Amino acid sequence: MEFAEYPVFAYGSLLNLRSFERTVGREYDVTRPVCFVPGWKRAWNTAMPNEGFYEETSAGRLIPARITYLNVRPSPQSMLNGVVYFVTGEELSLIDDREWTYDRIVVDCDGPVTKAYLYVSKPEWICEPGKPRSWVAVRKTYVDAVADGVDSLGSAFRAGYEASTDPVDPDSILYDTIDDDVFEI
Repeated sequence: MEFAEYPVFAYGSLLNLRSFERTVGREYDVTRPVCFVPGWKRAWNTAMPNEGFYEETSAGRLIPARITYLNVRPSPQSMLNGVVYFVTGEELSLIDDREWTYDRIVVDCDGPVTKAYLYVSKPEWICEPGKPRSWVAVRKTYVDAVADGVDSLGSAFRAGYEASTDPVDPDSILYDTIDDDVFEI
């Protein structure tokens, strides 16, 4: 794909503008068009190595081996909603670095943008459900950052998000804390 600027389809924590801006290192003041990718659905199944996230429990500190993040999976009846950012080649490399457990693929979009890059988890990083929280968990701060991004896009976007996202298992949530000065999503 050849572009002066590269279109990146955001469907998870990059829906949160602050998270995106921290990744590319600049303020993003361009309209983020809402687009749809037919045949895909969000899943909570990319399990990355835990880099120090934990929860204080009555039994002591719980430190899962892996942390789960949003991914997408084929789903013929689904219509994945998201926003498209237009980035430079250097910024695309920064996003690639952030999304190192994902492959970047080109997808067709419905909306004002007709093609964009979509990040799909590499098979070796996909986690099957049913593992204990000591092995894999979803960070509450990540869930909240995604929710903030979704909510910033309005109630119609929220309805589309819920229709195209597998629910997070509430028993898998790690009630971590985040320092606003660090803000790591």
